[in-house]
Amino acid sequence: MRRTLALIAAATLVLALAGCGSSSSDAKSSDTTAAASKTTAASHDGYGKGGDNDASTTTMADGGDGSTGDAATAALIKKAGLTGKVNLADEKDEQIATVSSDKVDIELSDFYLGPTFINAKAGTTLHASLSNKGSMPHTFTIDSLKINEVLQPGDTATVDITVPAAGSSVPVYCKYHKASGMQGAIFGTN
Repeated sequence: MRRTLALIAAATLVLALAGCGSSSSDAKSSDTTAAASKTTAASHDGYGKGGDNDASTTTMADGGDGSTGDAATAALIKKAGLTGKVNLADEKDEQIATVSSDKVDIELSDFYLGPTFINAKAGTTLHASLSNKGSMPHTFTIDSLKINEVLQPGDTATVDITVPAAGSSVPVYCKYHKASGMQGAIFGTN
């Protein structure tokens, strides 16, 4: 009887230890502090969505080795001056968008903005339709423009964004999940 209990206890301990460090998020993450850029990809070959939590690429500004991601994305992160983690949507067309009209659709999900980076004509007003596709509340926040829109799961909203001067950017983030990588930027272009 004691051996059986000891075996059950040992098996339970092994199972508990095996679960440590696992995550329900599809995004890979890492703490960061330095200014150099690095990109690591969880999946660059599949563009399909994996549900509400489908951020598959995390880009970080930590100067580490083993870079396997997109150099263009790393350059945008550096240009925008973003620090920490930046989660990208799984689908390439939700990562970087060049807007030719005055309208853009922005998806907020768990834990990314799609598109993460937006290029738009400098000085124009961009009418952004926001949609929270995630399972928790998110914000669309741009401090310099005093924009802080809170969206509950399933909510939609519209905000007007003044695009910065050519060559500059404004950071965009979720104030609840910025540390988890939910941030991006809007760039002014000619």
